[in-house]
Amino acid sequence: MTSNFQQAQAEGLCLRYPENLPLHREISYETAVNMLLRAMAMSTTVPFSWGFIDKPPEGSVLLLFLPPQSPFPNDGLRFQEQEVKFTMPAGNNRELEVHELKFGFIPGGQDSNAWRCRRRYRFIKGGNPSLVLVHYAQGPQARESRVLRFRRILD
Repeated sequence: MTSNFQQAQAEGLCLRYPENLPLHREISYETAVNMLLRAMAMSTTVPFSWGFIDKPPEGSVLLLFLPPQSPFPNDGLRFQEQEVKFTMPAGNNRELEVHELKFGFIPGGQDSNAWRCRRRYRFIKGGNPSLVLVHYAQGPQARESRVLRFRRILD
């Protein structure tokens, strides 16, 4: 049973907030901080459920329970650049960690350009570092030839 569970985690199984959050075209750092503060309060009373992230549309916002050293679950997207990570002060002795990936696409022909962006936010100081707010947005577009070359590498 444990190996089946570990295999499912390797394929993207994760603990998710059970309700769909509203779509957001953009999320500022201040909005992310406020959402994480609300999440800290309600996460003690709302049970998270096991589920997958499957090619989320633009504007999707997810709340995950993901311990700090855990890899991010497979979400069905491929990105052409390395993830950029930085931290910033978030007020009241809190520190926000942000992970950003640009030039993402859904393999298999659905996207002809790599235009997707994924940002992850978590408190690394002054909050629960296992609560991760994830936002999928439109980012800058890569040229089509970059996507085609990247697809050939994956095939």
